Amino acid sequence: MLFATVTAYLILFSEHFGPLAGFQYLAMALIPLVIFAGRIGLKLKVLICLMMAVGMFVYELEIRGSANSHMSAEALKQLRVLNLLICFVTISLLTFTHFVTVSRIQSELQRFAAYDPLTQLVNRRRMEQLAEQAILLSWRQQYPLSVILADVDNFKLINDRHGHPVGDAALRHVSDLIRTIARDSDSCCRWGGEEFLILLPHTDLLGAMQVAERIRVEVAAATLQALDVELEMQLTLGVAMLMPNEQLADLIKRADTALYEGKEAGRNCVVISDPQPS
Repeated sequence: MLFATVTAYLILFSEHFGPLAGFQYLAMALIPLVIFAGRIGLKLKVLICLMMAVGMFVYELEIRGSANSHMSAEALKQLRVLNLLICFVTISLLTFTHFVTVSRIQSELQRFAAYDPLTQLVNRRRMEQLAEQAILLSWRQQYPLSVILADVDNFKLINDRHGHPVGDAALRHVSDLIRTIARDSDSCCRWGGEEFLILLPHTDLLGAMQVAERIRVEVAAATLQALDVELEMQLTLGVAMLMPNEQLADLIKRADTALYEGKEAGRNCVVISDPQPS
């Protein structure tokens, strides 16, 4: 429909001003629309563009030497240049707009692939990548690196009593507090379900324990108000520091073991992993 409308107008202008006015060039501005159209197959796109190019070439051959127009040669020349300029600018703007849109969509997709949509913390897959890089740097530069694994106490009970919307609000509440307390150099992740993992470069076991305790205290002190429900929340946290030549899976396992010990001890506490490798 768009092509037919544009073609009809171009034919009318060409007949009125004459073929040397260059209105036929404006049809070439439709090429980006053909190339970027999502519903047209690649073969059809190539065919349409080839037909337009061949048609333009044939038309140019036919109008050579033709000067049937009520306008002067100089006016026709200026109009021809103007139409060429309009065609170039239109193609440039359409191409630029397309690539800006594609770049924005790609950035959004990359963010969706790396971040948890509920809490806006990095997801597990991205955290594993960040942690592996941090471990390599810790080995090379010989600085301490620790992790905190935190779990919301009695989260299943929150969901069962108040519903999943309140449970989601509780996870956002905890993630916001963790993000506020963490440093810019730390990485915070929704590790899975109601578990959160905090990666702390340049932090030894004592420093990580202090951060974990602060998180525990802040969460316990901040009452959640969501959907006419007030909740006092608690966290149990396990802390572990990277040992020489230790892999990420082993480091997380030690933090998880410490977390489990905290659950067994009554919850709402910080437990430090045995610094000696098993």
